[in-house]
Amino acid sequence: MTVVELNKNEVLRLAGRRLSDRELEEQIPRIGVSLERLTKETITIEVMPNRPDVLSEPGFARALASFLNIKPGLRAYKVQKGNFKVIVDKNLKNI
Repeated sequence: MTVVELNKNEVLRLAGRRLSDRELEEQIPRIGVSLERLTKETITIEVMPNRPDVLSEPGFARALASFLNIKPGLRAYKVQKGNFKVIVDKNLKNI
């Protein structure tokens, strides 16, 4: 399992609400990660392989805000056309 240290102030800013340490201690395990340590500056969590979405401050804040009904629902992201091309070799057609 992976242990990740997140900036607490950044997580709370992105989540859109200040939460007390007690609230964080109670709620973080409920979103599917283990709380390892909580300090004034950091949130340290242990992440299972099935939760790669919480490996960064934005991802963790998104999961926390959705779970706590602060920012529920699916996010709408703007997508722009890129400069990339995908070329698939004709020998791979049947794979």
